[in-house]
This record gives sequence, structure tokens and C-alpha cells, in this order.
Amino acid sequence: MGRGQTRRLAVQAPLLAGLLAAGLVAGPGSGEARPAAEAMAPDLAAAADLLAAEEFDAAKAMLDSLRQRHPDEAAIHAQLGNIAFELRDYRAAVKYFERAITLAPLEADYPFELGRALIGRIAGAGLFKKPGLARRMRAAFEQALRLEPGHARARLALVSYLANAPGIMGGSKKKARAEAARLKQIDPATYSRALARLAVVDERQTAAFEHYRASLEARFDTRTAGEFAAWLESQERWDEALAVVARAIGPGDGGATPLLVYYIYGRLAASSGRQLAAGGRALDHFMAADRRRKSPKERVESHYLRGRIYEQSGQLAAARAAYGKTLLLDQGHKQAARALRRLGEADGGG
Repeated sequence: MGRGQTRRLAVQAPLLAGLLAAGLVAGPGSGEARPAAEAMAPDLAAAADLLAAEEFDAAKAMLDSLRQRHPDEAAIHAQLGNIAFELRDYRAAVKYFERAITLAPLEADYPFELGRALIGRIAGAGLFKKPGLARRMRAAFEQALRLEPGHARARLALVSYLANAPGIMGGSKKKARAEAARLKQIDPATYSRALARLAVVDERQTAAFEHYRASLEARFDTRTAGEFAAWLESQERWDEALAVVARAIGPGDGGATPLLVYYIYGRLAASSGRQLAAGGRALDHFMAADRRRKSPKERVESHYLRGRIYEQSGQLAAARAAYGKTLLLDQGHKQAARALRRLGEADGGG
């Protein structure tokens, strides 16, 4: 599989290992569990291959078939939840992870993934539903930490919640700093990332920069790189931001690059006028990915950004086509309409 593609499921522990860890070989009846696990192994391997190729629908169909034969195996539900999450179907992801938790209540990763899915639900929820979803999200991260106090990503998520939530929803910067401090011995890279997020909330820009840099020096991680690059973009520190995303996309040991990093790369190139060719290739990669992995806004903006890069590169026909595609997706996109008028005026309307 290409390193530049999002492969969360393939990067995580193998499906079969997940099934075994979820309880197939533990507790009453475990003598029968191992043959069941062995019988599932070929299907699980085939599903993993489909996931690596981003054949999400085929992978889901295979896992659904497996679930019909083994309806009480938590890891199958969790993997279906991961597919739903990747395709931004957060409502379905929540249901899958809740079922996985019911079936394997001692597995810390499942409530952590539930909390992430609830973040997705919150983003698209109505005003009156957001508080309830936020409470469920916090409870999920806390459950993960009760099961595994050293779960660094769950603690980082809780730090972010406490730092950003209003007091009426349990938010507290003091509590956030206390949770962040617990990460120092658990995972220094995640500890620095937590401190960076706290510094961003407090608008301490120098501290944010230093903590993000320390996190990446402790362990280069592509999720952290994307987050750092987006923050650098907000500060208009173009060269530093571009260097971070270039490293995240280039060869290295930082793990599979999140799809969003490609979008950020293209946005940085279009905004700064730098690294136009590389930024254009990043956007091409982003646009070629399964459309369900992108928000409606990202789908529209990626074409507009591609047009800006084409225009700055002197490829005016390609720029017109990209701006035109933008308007096909969003007739009210004012910047694309202005760009088309500008290009028409530049060449006499031809």
C-alpha cells in the first residue's frame, strides 16, 4: 500500500490479533474459541487486503458476512466501526463501537474509538444535541482511561476536551493541565503535543511552537505533523508549515499519512505561492480518494485550491477547468466565480 494514503485499519494491530485479544480465547468456552478464530482467519486476511486497497465497500461486505456467522465477536464490530469512521458515517460508527464495548467491556481501545466517533457526531449535530454528545464523548475517553491509564491518545483527547469545553460542561484548564502532566511519564511525545494544544488555547504562540516541535523531535508522527502544520498556517509561517507536511508525506517512519495532510499541503501551496508542483500533486491525491472520506466543504475547496495552483503556475486552461468544477459543486462559490471572471478578462474573454 502507498504510505501517503490513510490506512488506519491496516496500520493498527492485525484483525485476527484483535479478535483474539477481544476474548476469543479467554474465559468460559475458550476451548471452542480457537477453532472459531482459525476458521475466520482467511476472511480476516482478505478483508485486511481490501482495506489496504481502500476497497471499503468490499471489506465491509466481507466483515458483515463474518459478523452474521460470529455475531458476538467484538473486534468484528470494532473494525466495521473503523470503516464507518473512515467514511465519515459517524452515526454508524458510534453504534458499532457501542456494540463492541458491550461484547468486550475490558478493551480500552473501543471506548476511545467511540469517543472519536462522537466527536464526528458533534460536528454535524444540532445545537441542542451537542451537549449530550459532548458528555458521552468525555465519558468514553474516561472509560478508556479507567481500563488503561496509560492510553496516551485517550488522555490527550480528554485534555483537549477539558481545555476547550465551557465550565458548565465540565471544562477546566486546571484539570486539563493536570491530565496533561500525567502524560509526561507515559509518552513524552504526546505530552508535548498536549502542552502545545494547551498553549494554543491560551494563545501562547511561542510556547505552542516549541511544544509542537518537541513532540515531533521525540517521535515524528504524521497526525501531530498535520496538526502542527495547520497551526503554522494560522500564523502564516509558510515555509515551516510546508516543511512539516512535506516530511509527513515523504518517506519516513511517521506512520500512514492522514488524508487531511494532503489537503493542508495543497492549501498551504495555494496560499503561499510556494511549492506549487508538490502542493498540486498533494491535492490530486486528496481529490482521487474516496469522496466519502472528505467533507462537502473539502470536496469543493480542493477544486478551488487546485485552480489557484494552476493559475499561479501559468496553466490557465487547467485553472479555468478547476474553477468551473468548483462552481458545479457549489454555485455560490464567490471566489471561484471571481477567478473565472478575472481569467476571462485577462485573455479578452477567450
